[in-house]
Amino acid sequence: MKKIFFMGFTVILHITSSYFAVSQNLNNPAKPAPPNVSENDSFSFQLNSIKNSPVLYLNEVSSKAIRHFIRTYKNADSAKWSKLADGNGGFEVCFSTDGIPTRVKYDKAGNYVCCVREYFEDKLPKDIRHRVKSIYYDFVICYTKEVNMHDNTIYIITLEDKASWKNILVTEYTTEVLKEFSKTFQSNPGQ
Repeated sequence: MKKIFFMGFTVILHITSSYFAVSQNLNNPAKPAPPNVSENDSFSFQLNSIKNSPVLYLNEVSSKAIRHFIRTYKNADSAKWSKLADGNGGFEVCFSTDGIPTRVKYDKAGNYVCCVREYFEDKLPKDIRHRVKSIYYDFVICYTKEVNMHDNTIYIITLEDKASWKNILVTEYTTEVLKEFSKTFQSNPGQ
């Protein structure tokens, strides 16, 4: 309770100090007031991105989820919070880090559930890329979805060759085909 009060007090103090800096600056518009927090301060940046999110109000997001997000994803850009549509009252934050679109999900209590990142072959870890290329050497890696959950990472990779597409699942120990699609067009599939 003390942490929630302190965080709320910090937000109110930040908003109030910004208001007074702007109102004092109206008397002398030629000299803009310096910002009262560093632009490189990741906590302030993350808090502002959460406050400016059009989807949820700051008090609708679990403070535990916010703390985890700020501590874990310091380089997050343009964070947008929303409620999960699963009916369990969880939260999802969408952002990008180093140009990679990322979604992090939290349950209703603010506990971390999973992280999903989506990218192309150039962002795939080299060891995973080597494993895939050594098995499917005639295929091109088109797209990767990385899922981190409970300290386990899985990769769902879309591959393409001249005749087909494959979705494969790559874990720490296994590589298996999930789905395979043929590129051949059949004019009469019933014959």
